This record gives sequence, C-alpha cells and structure tokens, in this order.
Amino acid sequence: MFKAFKKSMVHEFEMIDIGLMAQFLGLKVVQKEEGIFISQSNYAKYILERFKMESCNPISTLVENEVELRKSKVGNVDSTYFKSLVGSLRYMETPNQSHLIAAKRILRYIKETINEDTSFTWSSKKQLIVTLSSYEAEYVTANSAVCHLIWLRNMLKHLGFPQENPTEIYIDNRSVITLAKNPVYHERSKHINTRHHFIREHVKNKEVELISCKTNDQVADIFTKPLKGEIFIMLKFMLGMTSLN
Repeated sequence: MFKAFKKSMVHEFEMIDIGLMAQFLGLKVVQKEEGIFISQSNYAKYILERFKMESCNPISTLVENEVELRKSKVGNVDSTYFKSLVGSLRYMETPNQSHLIAAKRILRYIKETINEDTSFTWSSKKQLIVTLSSYEAEYVTANSAVCHLIWLRNMLKHLGFPQENPTEIYIDNRSVITLAKNPVYHERSKHINTRHHFIREHVKNKEVELISCKTNDQVADIFTKPLKGEIFIMLKFMLGMTSLN
C-alpha cells in the first residue's frame, strides 16, 4: 500500500523519495523495530545554552514534591528574564525567587532527560463548558478522549488496519464508568449536555472498554501535579519514554 502511494505521489508531483523521516519541524525522529520515537534534544540544548544552564546539575523530576508556589505582591527577580524563561501567564507580573528556582528546576530536568525519546499524543486546554463537580468534569473529558479514539480507529481502518478488539481507556473514577455503561437517567448527570453522552454508544458497540485504574497508576498525573520521585519515574516509563543512547 505504501509503495503504491509513494509511486502515485512521485508520478503526480515533482518529488523524490529520501527514505525514512529523520527530522520534522525541529523534532528528531528515530524509527526502530520497537516503534517510532520522537525527541527534541536539539531544542533542549538550545534552551539550556540560551539561559546559561548547560553546566547545571541535572535532576530527575520536574517539580519538587509538596512545594506550593504563591502569587507574590512584590517581585525580586528580573521579570523580563523570568517571562522569557517561563513563557506562560502564571506568576508573570511579580515573580520572586521561589518562582525562578521552580522554573530553573525544569531546565535541570531537561538536562537530565535530554536524550530520552517517546511517542504519544496529549493535550491540555480549558473545558468549553461549566461542570458542577470533578465527577462531571472527568466524564466530559472521557467523552472527549473517546472522540479522538474513534477518529484514530477510523483512520487505521481506512489504512487497512481495522481494530478487532475494543480500545481500552483507563479512568480512576468508578462513577464515570458506571454512568457511561448505564443508560438510565442519573440524578448526578442531569446537568450534562446530551452530546457528552457520545461515549455510551461506543461502549455499547464494544469499540471502547472503560477500565478502572488506581489513582497511583493514573499516567496523566505526570502532567498535572508534583509527584514523588519513584512515582514520577514509574509514570514516565508507562508513557513509553526511553533513552536511545
């Protein structure tokens, strides 16, 4: 299939086959029998050099556990330097020393993991609707994940790789799983818009299987909260991160 596709593309457009992709939009791409791995080692080196952190002591976790950052009334560090380093809107107006230390810790983590590669899809954005509880928020998020999942399954089917078994989605809230499997009206879900029950149809058709997982095994936690070193490393391994050196 792929050979026929490349042949038709070469016939239709002026182009040449340069082999397997190794670079894409600044990303380093390594293709091996175990899978396709993506890294940003070159960009990571550039960031370390830009902020004079290439000789810093590396560290294995992004955020120090149990450290809480608070908004400061008076800043005592160079705000221009800090804004350039952080590149986000949190604590941007009056950063203090604790904020700068937390930001530089990320660079130390980058140095520690500069040769690690992975290949996964994730997104983080504000929900477009207002939910009245964390339970509802998790249900709506699970529904969004199923939407992406069905798109991927359809794409694989179009490419000639239909998925025979249901795709597993791990959720750490048993109430969400119960609601998705139970079509009966539920008092706690009456505020959820009907379109967010899209998940039920695909659970019923056995395209999706919702699996309960323990809170400590929730891989998404690595993106949202400070963790102890051993838990952070375990979740990083579960994501598929590995060193190719």
